[in-house]
Amino acid sequence: MAIFTLILIFISPLTLADSLFKEGDYFNAITEYKRALFLGSIDSIYGLSMIGLSYEFRQKPDFALKYWGEVNYLKNDKLSSLHVAYNLLRLERYRECMLTLGSPVDTLAKKMKALALGLQGEENKAERELKFLNVEPPQIPSKKFLIASSLILPGSGLIILGEYKRGLMTAAFTGASAYLVAYFLKKKRYTEALLSFNVFFLRFYMGNIQNTLKMRRNRIKKFYLKLEREIEAQLAHKTLEELGFK
Repeated sequence: MAIFTLILIFISPLTLADSLFKEGDYFNAITEYKRALFLGSIDSIYGLSMIGLSYEFRQKPDFALKYWGEVNYLKNDKLSSLHVAYNLLRLERYRECMLTLGSPVDTLAKKMKALALGLQGEENKAERELKFLNVEPPQIPSKKFLIASSLILPGSGLIILGEYKRGLMTAAFTGASAYLVAYFLKKKRYTEALLSFNVFFLRFYMGNIQNTLKMRRNRIKKFYLKLEREIEAQLAHKTLEELGFK
């Protein structure tokens, strides 16, 4: 404890904060950057930027947005605006993100706009942005096609998405429940037919569509999450380079 106290006394808060940041100890790095700002031993733009970046690495976009907002207020530059937009994106505030980006010229900003459009559900616009950047959009059948396919042949939408086992099981269960309804109707057991229709057939038939759309959303989300990680890495590298972090 005494040794740690001596370190705090003789090592400047900035040196300690930067060392902790390099080690990936972002929690304590934030504390030291804040201490350095309080003591006035650090440039405010640098300190606030490093705190914002540390919060991004800690996956806390709400706190990161606060500090990048302060940097943007003081500096009003492209880089801090990108960070504000990125954290709005992480908070699922897609409209605000795109408003912050405006009409992007920078490749990174364009990627971010495509990501916001994609996560917001505007797939066609997102694909156009991605193609302009020479980024191949996810090759996934349209929602309308999958719904139509699943309505005509239950389970086929899942099979098209590569979920063969689940698709075949869905087809089998839906077919079996349809047979059960037909059997009761043939025997003029209308109450049992109605119950079978509501309890079994509708459950499997509608569930087949819901599961297909859910699987499609997961595939799309997986693609965009990969793009988000790329943006995060590129933005962090660009920021540290601009701040002269070594």
